[in-house]
Amino acid sequence: MTPAKRPDRFRDLYRSLLGLYPSAFRDWYESDLLDLFDERRREPRFSGSWGGARLVWFLVRDFV
Repeated sequence: MTPAKRPDRFRDLYRSLLGLYPSAFRDWYESDLLDLFDERRREPRFSGSWGGARLVWFLVRDFV
């Protein structure tokens, strides 16, 4: 039996930030952006708690 995967609070934060975009944009791109987040999250530099914070910071810069 494999242990249950813990929810990623940084993914939840990123998903919340996506809510700042217009709904039409989210409807079209949200799943792709979350897939990209998941791919990046698996990179060693973005693993662990500090890595999650780094990744969110890295991606938040796109919002500005």
